[in-house]
Amino acid sequence: MSLTDSATGGAPTDTARVISRVITAPVRLTGSVHPQQVALLLAIDVMVRRMAQLGAQPLWELSTIAGDVATQHAVSRAVTREGDNRDELGRDGFAARAERLHADAREDLQRLLNALQLQGDMQRWSVMGDETARAARIAFVRLFEDGLLTRTDAVLDSCPSCETVVDGADVDIVETEVDQIRLSLPLDDGVIEVDLDEPELIVGAIAVAVPQDIAPAETSVYLPLVGREVPIVGVIGLAQAALVVPGHYQWCYELARQLDLPIAEVIDGEGVVRHKGALDGLSRYAARAAATELLVAEGYVNAHFTAVQTTRRCHRCASVLVALRGRHWILSFKALMEPVIALAESGAIAFTPHAALDRLLEAADEAGVWCVSQQLWSGQPIPAYTCLDCGQKSVVVDEPDSCSSCMGTVEQDADVLDARFVAAVAPLVMLNWPHSFDAGAASTTALSVGGLGLDTWALPMAALGVRLCGAAPFSKVLVHQFAIGAPETGHRRSAELADEVDRLGMRIARIGLLFGDLDAARATDALTTIGQPANGAGNIDAITEMYDAAIAALDSGEALGIVLGAARDGLDASARTKLGELVRPLLAD
Repeated sequence: MSLTDSATGGAPTDTARVISRVITAPVRLTGSVHPQQVALLLAIDVMVRRMAQLGAQPLWELSTIAGDVATQHAVSRAVTREGDNRDELGRDGFAARAERLHADAREDLQRLLNALQLQGDMQRWSVMGDETARAARIAFVRLFEDGLLTRTDAVLDSCPSCETVVDGADVDIVETEVDQIRLSLPLDDGVIEVDLDEPELIVGAIAVAVPQDIAPAETSVYLPLVGREVPIVGVIGLAQAALVVPGHYQWCYELARQLDLPIAEVIDGEGVVRHKGALDGLSRYAARAAATELLVAEGYVNAHFTAVQTTRRCHRCASVLVALRGRHWILSFKALMEPVIALAESGAIAFTPHAALDRLLEAADEAGVWCVSQQLWSGQPIPAYTCLDCGQKSVVVDEPDSCSSCMGTVEQDADVLDARFVAAVAPLVMLNWPHSFDAGAASTTALSVGGLGLDTWALPMAALGVRLCGAAPFSKVLVHQFAIGAPETGHRRSAELADEVDRLGMRIARIGLLFGDLDAARATDALTTIGQPANGAGNIDAITEMYDAAIAALDSGEALGIVLGAARDGLDASARTKLGELVRPLLAD
């Protein structure tokens, strides 16, 4: 729905009047920011300004996120640049450096926002703030008490460089061509063929799984490199034969537990094979080459071919992730989906564009589990404790002075909360939870996210809200089209961007960022392509008019993206007229 009514000449609509609060995905405090992310914040600012013009007085709640994998990576790099060693620095020293990074990053980002005259206030809602942190602990304890959050063994993606389990939001999926071999395992009557793209893992195989409907009569088969017979297991729904490697695949781990089979781990957290035998001590890819060579030499490979492999990389450091078994705090995210789906389908949450609803429902249908613990050296600690004397475990909001059973000394869990979990609780805190959730304010709150933010932010925020408060913390989701690049592609220091804004001036900088480039020379070229004179005064006038037109045009972040996208593609000398023609339909219901 539009915020204006074209039939009334842009008069305020009911929608404009009822939106009282705008929330966005949190900004990371690492000291650097992608210009496209700043452009997104500008788009939100323009939207808020436009809503004010239409008679609403929305509050923009700008939150920040820290204590996550991005922080770990940024601090580790800084420590290395300064000639220090993270291990020698120690956990407390590292945490102190992280606090300093957050403070400096917050100061630099605030200076950038002030220079651009953004209206959002980022001082209050930080995942490292006391109010949000306590609310996250309360959420953790309540989910635990409801049986939805448990500490259990699981095989999860881990980053060998960041040394932690990596949240799905920090995983990049890359498809690459790899050499694959077809392993032929002889039986008394026939063979089992298994395609392998990770042959180094064969030494950790404890069985061979085959489709249930074609399981052979024989119950075991000899595995090369393993050097012994392993069981043949029929699995319903399996498409083709596969090695069962429970130390590195979750489905294999679950199967091994069901069948009471042993669990062998092959690769350690640094990506090195730690399994007795010919591959022991080799890095993963060296072990892959060695395993292939040995299997060929022993005559078990009957085909080589090229296949497309899905590689999972850490979004922060680009390291290839290693699936490892460990003990983690796992939230049954799937169990939270039914009421969220019902709420979204009922229309209680409106989506702009409407197609975003389908994407959210798809993500809800695909939801599984969420690991809410990470092995980071900074962040919000897990509110779980173990007595060092009697072993009693407790999950409580506030740290106990002693064990409630034997009065012994208690030790807190070494892991920290996934910062995304803490940040997803922040919108509830904005609405006065856990004291007295303001459902009325929630019904007039809009969330603005990118396409990926539907999975990363909208869904968990809504799910936690419905579970803990009985309502989602927003009634409208605005999905913008700004694409934020990876950390290694275009991120710049916040302080540097603030300096450039000061040099160029606020209006020029705002339009430069929205057009995708803050470079003054290229900004001049961009203005020339839309029919404006290539001189200082003319550029300022053109930018001012474009800026004012964008404010007058804005319905949502998506609309702004369309308007400015068309301008980037180039308009002729009647640019302002054409821009107006483009804007009018965007304002219609």
